[in-house]
Amino acid sequence: MNLDACEAFVTIARERNFGKAARLLHVSPSAISVRLKALEDECGLRLLNREPEVSLTPAGEALLPHCESIVSRVREVSTLADQIAGRIEGGVAIGASQTVGSYVLPALLEAFQEAYPQIGVRLEIANSHSVLAGVDRSHLDFGLVETPEVGRLVRQRWMEDHLQLVMQPSHPLACAEIVRFEDLQGTTLVVRERGSGTRAVLEAEIGEQGLRQFCTVEVGSTEAIKRWIEGGRAVAFLSSRAVEREVAMGMLAARPVAGLRLRRWFLLVHRSEAFASTAAQVAYQFLQQAAREAGVAL
Repeated sequence: MNLDACEAFVTIARERNFGKAARLLHVSPSAISVRLKALEDECGLRLLNREPEVSLTPAGEALLPHCESIVSRVREVSTLADQIAGRIEGGVAIGASQTVGSYVLPALLEAFQEAYPQIGVRLEIANSHSVLAGVDRSHLDFGLVETPEVGRLVRQRWMEDHLQLVMQPSHPLACAEIVRFEDLQGTTLVVRERGSGTRAVLEAEIGEQGLRQFCTVEVGSTEAIKRWIEGGRAVAFLSSRAVEREVAMGMLAARPVAGLRLRRWFLLVHRSEAFASTAAQVAYQFLQQAAREAGVAL
């Protein structure tokens, strides 16, 4: 059974689109159609319906897990052979939520590039929902997100984090060592957009009803939220990692809120099949080890 044909079938089945699958495999749409037809001819079965939209036939549903396993096992053998032979090169595409990508990964990826200068790294920073979609659709090799809901992807705890109430040092709430939740009523709260891990943690802890006690302003990035807070009147719940520098310099104040446990895990997520390249496998293992050495991962 031809590996290219198996990979074409698996990719089209995942994307439900011939054009997108072709781009992911770096071939033309006509070439990927030829590969799929070759597999169908070899099996003597129709695996995909083309019209009115791409969908799996019953035969395709039955054969897909086996084709996925074939592609995965071949990738595993190729990765092992590359590692044994010292052929660790190529590129890796990593997706990260804004907090992880902006405040945690830079130093780690710098260390990775020093250890593996022959591997190119592409880092895409977006909200957790977008990162999960990119990994699921194979646009990204793996991702680091803040939300515990990862769909069909494989997840692993990576680093622990917690949110703090952040404000200007001159804000009235900064006078308290611990802020009571009832003292926040009527306060302007700047929040991230839906789909962000930070927003999901906040909603899970205080709920929609809790959010309604605030005058909320929705902003699309952590850095933009910090600029809002610097204006003096608004507050926000942000990762302690995101405001570490500003708090140390006295530019912002961070306070705990009584009764709120705003802790979470940053998660490593990837597809269930083997990584598409040795570079992706090595980068994933490097970040796993970096967290273990820091004593912050299970």
